[in-house]
Amino acid sequence: MRKKVILSLIIYVVLAITIVWLVYWRTVSQGKTFDEFSKGAGVGVTLLTSLLAGAISLIVSNSQQKAAADLERSKGEIAKEVNKENATFNTALTTTLNDHTEKLKSEFALEVGGKLEAIRNGFVSQMEVLKSGLAKEVAKETEILKNNLTTNLEFLKVRFGLERESFRKLSEAAYHYYHGLASLERGTFDSAAVKTAEEFMVDASSFTSQLLDDRPKAVWYEVWQVARSTSEVAQTKSNDKAALISLWADRGPKLGVLISEFEGIASLSYRGAPSGQPALPTTLSTPPTV
Repeated sequence: MRKKVILSLIIYVVLAITIVWLVYWRTVSQGKTFDEFSKGAGVGVTLLTSLLAGAISLIVSNSQQKAAADLERSKGEIAKEVNKENATFNTALTTTLNDHTEKLKSEFALEVGGKLEAIRNGFVSQMEVLKSGLAKEVAKETEILKNNLTTNLEFLKVRFGLERESFRKLSEAAYHYYHGLASLERGTFDSAAVKTAEEFMVDASSFTSQLLDDRPKAVWYEVWQVARSTSEVAQTKSNDKAALISLWADRGPKLGVLISEFEGIASLSYRGAPSGQPALPTTLSTPPTV
């Protein structure tokens, strides 16, 4: 733009000189005065100045338009370059982030894997310790249980042995009483046999404490009560044969049934069966011979 302005000034100066010279030549050639020359030259210079100003305005306007166009083009090029740089930066940033992320993931996986392996090894170690401790504890408890079981079995053997012996003693005493009263069936009362049977019952009564169930105790004491009641009644009628026979016919079967029931309970106890289930018929009038 500066070159165009300088060129315009040069052209202006040349034109001004040319116009002045032409005016001067015309004035001189026509024999006119200097004042007329001055007027004609002033008018020419004024016109030339106006033309120069218009030309400069056009030049400036064109220069401004061109500068604006160059500015827009530069802005577009700059925008393209910026976009290109942004794309390159974004690509590089994404690649860097992906690489860093993969690295972190790999490092994290290795760290987690190491910790998990350590935890697994610790868990396995603890399990082994627990298994060992549990095995020792189970072995200890098993040994204690075996010892307790052995002790309990020995106790039960002794206990059931005592109960079996108690059933035998009590049954023997009941049979003695039954046979001591059996003479009533013939119409006689054997007071000596009954006395001996009563002594047997007294001695055997202590064995009732060894019975585990209350029912055989109750049956045995009922045997004793019926036998003693029968002997007391028989003693008052010892000289009445018919009365004694009648008494035995009334009391004997009941006494036999009670003794059979007691024997049934004893038999079930020996076999471990629940008491209360009759093992022998309850209609015997005479118990088995001891």
